[in-house]
Amino acid sequence: MSDKIAFYSKDVSDNLEIAASTLRKWSAMLEDAGYPFKKNDKGQRLYYEKDIVALRHLKRLTQDEGMSLENAVNEVVNRVKETEEIAQELDVPSDMTRYDDKLDQLIERIERLEMVNRQLIEKLNEQQRYINQRLEERDRKLMESIRAIQEQKQAALETAATTEDKGTKKRGWLSRIFGK
Repeated sequence: MSDKIAFYSKDVSDNLEIAASTLRKWSAMLEDAGYPFKKNDKGQRLYYEKDIVALRHLKRLTQDEGMSLENAVNEVVNRVKETEEIAQELDVPSDMTRYDDKLDQLIERIERLEMVNRQLIEKLNEQQRYINQRLEERDRKLMESIRAIQEQKQAALETAATTEDKGTKKRGWLSRIFGK
């Protein structure tokens, strides 16, 4: 959000997660305490980022810290006045364009980084697919080799058994008994 963009009460109450009536009450109390809100030609309050920050602070003071609404309103108005005084002393531009430009640059850098991250993820996915394909191929070749070795062993065992049977049949029963 920026101080260049104005929001209506519905958007602000949704953002702050408070009822529209609560927002109107808080805004009226802030105005009574000297906090200025800009209004459109119909007299409706326009909320800018600085206003939303002030209201968020008011919410925190009342709901989270248990401060009375009157004391919280005074606290917020005093803090805003102090911040404005410090900003004037430091000659900070009120429209915050310098910060908007920095924010735009940061957003551009984040978008570039996101693009690089997407490219890296795609590259990693390609590498993983290649690795998986190579592993499957290696496993297939290993299984073929193991099967071939098992078949050779089976054939050798069958040959040895056949040879032993033939050798046993040629010898007579006496030679088999006496082992000669």
